[in-house]
Amino acid sequence: YRKDAAELARLRSLGNKAGDPREVDPFTADGRELVASGEFINAIAMEAQGSKLAIYKYIPHLTHESNGIKVMTAELVVSGGYVPIVSLLDFIERELASCMIISADFRSTKERRTGDIKLSATILVQQIKKL
Repeated sequence: YRKDAAELARLRSLGNKAGDPREVDPFTADGRELVASGEFINAIAMEAQGSKLAIYKYIPHLTHESNGIKVMTAELVVSGGYVPIVSLLDFIERELASCMIISADFRSTKERRTGDIKLSATILVQQIKKL
């Protein structure tokens, strides 16, 4: 419990010291295509390795392309504890700033066999790129 509380306190303090991640211009944040190239999922897998997160699904989609703009959307489903999932969201916002989180849907399910409650999150991320 104390470890989770310390991690949440650390994330809260970062929010006060660092700039708002939503202020990043998605066209100039990085310049690389992270979603389409697979760099996004590789970074997520490396980050999830240190915590007790499991990646269940990753589906990148080309959502829109016209007038020199390309919009890639990625659907990511992870499972684990609340604090590791929130830490992953923080990692995406701060370290992968050109990828914007557009939705995070948390669900808890009870496993029939063991009776354990499992928390999962479906995270939708978009990256806008100038062609």
